[in-house]
Amino acid sequence: MANIHRYFMKVIGLLVSFHGIINATNQSVLLNNLFKTYHADTLPYCDSQSKPVDVYVGIAIRQVIELNEPKQILTINAWIRLRWNDCQLVWNASEYGGIDSLVVPFEKIWTPDITLFDNAADELAGLKDYRPAVYPDGTVNYYFPTVIDSLCNVDVTYFPYDTQYCPLTFGSWAYHGNDLNVENRSESGDISSFKVNTEWKLSSVPLKRTVSYYSCCPEPYPAVTFYVTLKRKPLFYVLNLLFPCILITSVAMLGFLLPPDAGEKVSLEITVLLSLAVFLLVVSETLPPTSENFPYIGIYFACAMVMVSVSTILTVIVLNFHFKGQHGRPVPRWIRKVFLGGLARFLLVKDYDATVHPCNNTDLTIEDMETIKQVLFQLVLIHLHFRSLFWDAFSNFSRIIA
Repeated sequence: MANIHRYFMKVIGLLVSFHGIINATNQSVLLNNLFKTYHADTLPYCDSQSKPVDVYVGIAIRQVIELNEPKQILTINAWIRLRWNDCQLVWNASEYGGIDSLVVPFEKIWTPDITLFDNAADELAGLKDYRPAVYPDGTVNYYFPTVIDSLCNVDVTYFPYDTQYCPLTFGSWAYHGNDLNVENRSESGDISSFKVNTEWKLSSVPLKRTVSYYSCCPEPYPAVTFYVTLKRKPLFYVLNLLFPCILITSVAMLGFLLPPDAGEKVSLEITVLLSLAVFLLVVSETLPPTSENFPYIGIYFACAMVMVSVSTILTVIVLNFHFKGQHGRPVPRWIRKVFLGGLARFLLVKDYDATVHPCNNTDLTIEDMETIKQVLFQLVLIHLHFRSLFWDAFSNFSRIIA
């Protein structure tokens, strides 16, 4: 019984080997017949073919590696999918042992010179490193992975609630539309295999086919453009930029609450001003150096710096008047009229009689100093109120845009 089993296994092994030899022979015969008169350097035209060669272009976004905003370059990992029909690579599968596909080297058959127009690298990586698959009806599928470095015009107006649209335009560089017609494989790019990025969310990859005419050549040049839509995740920038900036600008109010004799009023305001300058520098290094679309957050930092600068100037003026009064120097008439008269009544601090006293009695009393402090404090509250309104309007507008 054991001998019969061994004999049976040997027979099966011989049949499998014989079948493999037959398949290898059929494949060799098929390759010899297909490439006997085949020329890989010319377009795959046949006698009955009068229309151009149709090349279908598709893309699958695998990963967003980086969006370099200062240099405005998008780096992504993608799978390029090309399909066309080569009428010289047609065979009857039944005549060659049922062979229904062939995987051949890249240089052995004609391949379209599909080019990324806004390529920031030397060439489209991986185009010549992989092998296309050929089918009996002449269909050729060429799928290969690549890393794309493309130019992308970054719009940071609504940073960090911005959305970027980076176009990837593919077309033939050597052939015009009468010889090679570029079409899209699907209605949009494939994002089913996308790996999540920590900073960007890939919303969609819509596409558009265009036909361009150039002054150098009368022929049409078709191309397919994929719009990579990236939406920024704002939480990191809200916690590390916006929230500290709001706290720092709020600290500026403490300078008006410090007594003049503390000696730290001006130091506090200058520290806040320097902190805002550092935050503005961080934002400027993150964003591209453009004057076309300055971000609203940069405008907010600039306005906050102006307000803190004004607060510093007012603090210096208050200290100047305070120490002048201590040394017995008279207070000018116009200051009494402005602060103890007009502003006091306008801000409802105190119903104060702004009658100008004689020159020999122009020193500020304790009551006068309290009134001036209340006037300045009301000015600070108005300043903070307008700044809060500005920030609320900016946040609501950003949410609407997002």
